[in-house]
Amino acid sequence: MNKKELILIHNLLVQIKDEIEHMVGKSSTFDSYNKLKTSPLLTRQTKEQHTQAILCLGKCIADAFSELYPDGKNQFEKTSKDFNKLI
Repeated sequence: MNKKELILIHNLLVQIKDEIEHMVGKSSTFDSYNKLKTSPLLTRQTKEQHTQAILCLGKCIADAFSELYPDGKNQFEKTSKDFNKLI
C-alpha cells in the first residue's frame, strides 16, 4: 500500500474515533493513539508512522466498540487482540 492510501485510511479511522468520542465523550480508550502524536494531516511523517497509527487506531476502536456493545464483546476483544499482535 502506498503512503497516500495509508494517509486516507488513517484519516477515515480518525473520523471514526472522533465520532465515538462524540457519542460517549473522551475516554482513556484512545490514549495509546494520542501518545503517538501523529495525525493524517502530518503528511511528512513516514509510511511506517502512519501504518503504526492505523494499527493502533484499529485496536482502540475495537476496544471502544467492546465497551459500547457488550453483547458482541468477545468478537471485539478478539479483533483488539489481533490488532495488538500486529502492533
